[in-house]
Amino acid sequence: MNLPLKILSIILLIITNFIFSTKSYSVVRKDFIFAVWYNVMYLDLEDELKTKKLIEQHIKLLSDMNINTLIFLAKDYKGYVYYKSKYAKSKCSWDVLEYVIKKCKEYNIKIYPYINVFSEQGYFLKENPQYEELRKNNKKTNWASPSLKPVRTRILNIIKEIIENYDIDGIQLDRIRYPGYNDDGFHPESTKQYKKIYKKEPDIKDDDFYSFKCNLITSFVKQAYELVKSYNKNLNFSAAVFHTPKTAKNNRIAQEWDLWVKNNYLDYVFTMSYTSNINTFKKYLKQNTQLFDMFESKTKLVVGIGVYYEGMNTDILKKQINLCFEEKNVAGICFFNAYSLFNNDEFVNLLKNLEIQR
Repeated sequence: MNLPLKILSIILLIITNFIFSTKSYSVVRKDFIFAVWYNVMYLDLEDELKTKKLIEQHIKLLSDMNINTLIFLAKDYKGYVYYKSKYAKSKCSWDVLEYVIKKCKEYNIKIYPYINVFSEQGYFLKENPQYEELRKNNKKTNWASPSLKPVRTRILNIIKEIIENYDIDGIQLDRIRYPGYNDDGFHPESTKQYKKIYKKEPDIKDDDFYSFKCNLITSFVKQAYELVKSYNKNLNFSAAVFHTPKTAKNNRIAQEWDLWVKNNYLDYVFTMSYTSNINTFKKYLKQNTQLFDMFESKTKLVVGIGVYYEGMNTDILKKQINLCFEEKNVAGICFFNAYSLFNNDEFVNLLKNLEIQR
């Protein structure tokens, strides 16, 4: 029996809507970064064989989820590293970074070790208290002072030993900022440098003092960029940054990353645009893409999506991904973090079914 034309049209409309509601946009650019931040901080690193097997399972699953770039934590916020280092204490007796690189190569995934730059919430400042950044009235911060040459040199040496000894595709800086207290930056050396430049006492209400701290962070980014490029111009240099330059300033972290983009100190900037509110995400995306319209920069934008964020679900995740795919100024997406994906079967299935050119 033939169905009436009107009913047939309704059925076809329902089928079409179902297909497009369950399918995300394809990424047609082969160079589009589809990345994830991944760490082994909480794995049982003492059991080397068991942990290696688990790492391989993770990387295989990420490959199945169309991930083409792994941002691997090489130096954590406590100051421990996951490779053999001359400048920092390793978290375990075997070289995790070496193994992760090996598995990434097998699964055709690019690997960017990332390091927490000034965060030292572990052994380092206990052994070297003279390097700790101070708040006003000598309050401690668990942060190494960006004003100190030994601190900066040590981090540059960590970057140098990674790029010299490992077959990687890039380096990323994290926690490349101040901790965010309104009254930090009062290490005696910092105060001395400020007074020499500005001929006055530091004052947290003075814009010059905030600019001084911004300049310390920016100058380190420039140093690190030049170091990486002096060894290998093909290595991608990037930094993970707050949602927008405006939120970075509002949080008083001295992370003037729009200047890094303007001056081409980065190949990629990874914005931590973490929110489960789609309107807030759109606002972050609009502000950042407008920034790239304003600057004639070689730096490319990778948008960080917080899959860990409270309230995040499959529908919101799909919308955020699609908003990034639609925007010409977005060169990639990075998810924070891998475990929030592993622990959500719906997220895993969504990413597996995206049409990503590898």
